[in-house]
Amino acid sequence: MSYEERVTLPFGYRNDDGLHREVVIGRRLTGGDLMRIGDDPDSLRRTQFNLLLLQAVITQFGSLRMPVPLSVLLALNQIDRETLNEAYNRFVRATAEGRSSEQLDTDTIRLAWGFERDGVRYDIVRFGRLLTGYDELEVDELIGWRRACALLGRQIVEVRAQSGARFEGPVPVELFETLDAADVYALEAAASSWLDSFRPTRAALSADTRC
Repeated sequence: MSYEERVTLPFGYRNDDGLHREVVIGRRLTGGDLMRIGDDPDSLRRTQFNLLLLQAVITQFGSLRMPVPLSVLLALNQIDRETLNEAYNRFVRATAEGRSSEQLDTDTIRLAWGFERDGVRYDIVRFGRLLTGYDELEVDELIGWRRACALLGRQIVEVRAQSGARFEGPVPVELFETLDAADVYALEAAASSWLDSFRPTRAALSADTRC
């Protein structure tokens, strides 16, 4: 990906080498990034989790070594941190290249990018298996996005490519590492929507109460 978002921080970070204000954002987050960051004990605090996400997408910060140390990002004031978040949002929009996920049916979604397996992109995902307590128990040693992806994978029954190639679920958690982070978020939302289709509506509950 050749596009980069360049931004000059209003205040910046100063060390013995001088003031560092020029920042380049040059990569999109992946499912692998989300899992790796979630594995980091520092990510348990919301502020540090958000800054670890920024750390993963910044490819240049003045003349500092990469990845930029978390301590540098924590030292930035709120205006600079807002500036970085806005720059990343611009980068995400610019690099989406017109792609977006699409809900095809109650249980099926087309991802913007899709899973990569053996050089093939699989972008159509169908849910069809409800989790049991045993499923959740088996992944209880996992945390954060790694656990979330493991559970998503167990609910998926089929993944297809535009070419017609397909494979059946469950989808191993390692395959989620190949996804763009936007696809991970889309799958989580789609799974939630699919589960809602099994739940009684408020209108039905109200009717039952009247009976």
